[in-house]
Amino acid sequence: VGSVRRATTKRVGSAKRAAGSFLVDFKKFAFKSSLIQVAIGIVLGGAFTKLINSFSDDILMPPISLILGDTNLNNRFTILRSPANTTLTVDDLHTPDEAVKAGFAVLSWGRFLQNIVALFLIAVALYVLVKAWLFVQNRHLKDKLNEEEAVVTQSCVNCLEELPLAARRCKFCTSWLNEDPPTKPHEIRDDDD
Repeated sequence: VGSVRRATTKRVGSAKRAAGSFLVDFKKFAFKSSLIQVAIGIVLGGAFTKLINSFSDDILMPPISLILGDTNLNNRFTILRSPANTTLTVDDLHTPDEAVKAGFAVLSWGRFLQNIVALFLIAVALYVLVKAWLFVQNRHLKDKLNEEEAVVTQSCVNCLEELPLAARRCKFCTSWLNEDPPTKPHEIRDDDD
């Protein structure tokens, strides 16, 4: 009986450790900065899509609709087939949804055209955002590289040649850099070994 209790206690303890380990690992995964950035990107992407669709529907498409002679391009459609027993005429149908409810087969080309314009606007806006992001990133990297390049060399005080910052002696004139020459032979460091 005692060995059964010990075995059961061991199993319960290992299950608790496994559950604790799982929760710790999940917490590390869930709160990684990259996962949070993806979540923020999805939320912003949804808001961005609403903004572009509003621009397309409310600002860009009304002038195009006026050119085509209709106030709403979404209401532009072509009837492909009429139902056999109908008393409705084309003049009675004002939207593609009304025509579909009445049993007509319709081609909703106005809605399709509006979605193409919205897709084009989203693609252009994303292209501009990515180009701006890459420009900022490249500028940041160039600045960082320039800072690193600025501190990796030093000039010899005698011959004014550029040398690596870690150099102790000038390879052109053999003068000592930033220190006094060693006085004993064992103090001379041979960096080639």
